[in-house]
Amino acid sequence: AQLQFGFEGANISGNAAGPRRISADRSNTMQQPVVMSEATIAAPSVFPPSTPAVQARSASTSQPASDQGAQPASASEVNPKELLSQLEELASRGEAAKVEEILIQHLHAGLHPSEACYDVVIAALSHSGDTTRAQEWLRQMIESGMVPSETSFNTIVLAACDEGVAQTVEELMMTMIRMRLRPGKDIFDAVLRLFSHRRDSAKVEEWLLNAGQSGWTPEQYAFEAAVLLFAETDGGKADEWLSRAQQTEYKLSDACFCAVIRAFNRVGRVDKATDRLSRMIQDGRSPTEETIREVVGALADAGDVPLAEAWLAQLTGRSGEGIDDLRRVLFDASMR
Repeated sequence: AQLQFGFEGANISGNAAGPRRISADRSNTMQQPVVMSEATIAAPSVFPPSTPAVQARSASTSQPASDQGAQPASASEVNPKELLSQLEELASRGEAAKVEEILIQHLHAGLHPSEACYDVVIAALSHSGDTTRAQEWLRQMIESGMVPSETSFNTIVLAACDEGVAQTVEELMMTMIRMRLRPGKDIFDAVLRLFSHRRDSAKVEEWLLNAGQSGWTPEQYAFEAAVLLFAETDGGKADEWLSRAQQTEYKLSDACFCAVIRAFNRVGRVDKATDRLSRMIQDGRSPTEETIREVVGALADAGDVPLAEAWLAQLTGRSGEGIDDLRRVLFDASMR
């Protein structure tokens, strides 16, 4: 809460990623990739026989060579660019199983495909709907000391958000940050929507702060969610996020202002409620009748009849049982 969090000047033009490509994009990092020791960047481990990815291919890889097509060449004969092109070509045709099979064959042959080859496999599997195996390949890359591309992380994070697997989402996002990869604005927006739908105000706040520290201003929906969720439990927090949102280009709904005012009323902070109500009107906002009535009633209960009458004047020209009741409350308060 004490963190200086400013969205002013942040990139709020969006991060239009466009259609996700099959080929790996390894250019968008916050800094240079993490420097690995020689032990860390040793040959990546081949999937053990018990790994689902290998089990899924056990039948094909156990067939005679004539039934499997061309086998991988020796390490000295492999052209990394040609292998990557081959994988990208297969992926573009939607042959995810073949892409994965070729990479497994090269690993079993003791060869060392580039990180970009892994990225292509991850993208191909994800596009085919097999996010479980795609996530397993991502895990293998990380455990082998390799740095997956931002695209690979984004693909798996978005899939986990769609599936509502919050723990996986957070683990992947924190891994990206530790590896100095910068999650895109659309990724933060997806994470914030996940926790907003779960009505987890603490997580919404945490990932709003993480997005701000990464140089992004999340979508308006995230700020509104923070205000409305905190208004149910903590008026001060709700007011804090309303003020932060006002530092952006967004124009939050009147409902957010009313929610903060009513939150202060519930805890007896009529002073803060009237202050926010005054600023709301100064900003050209339109508080609901119910919000004004609650403020008038709270002021009457607090014995501040003159201020209550002043706010009641905001309802001049309106009639109804609620207005008449307020007038009676003010009369009783003035008599006291």
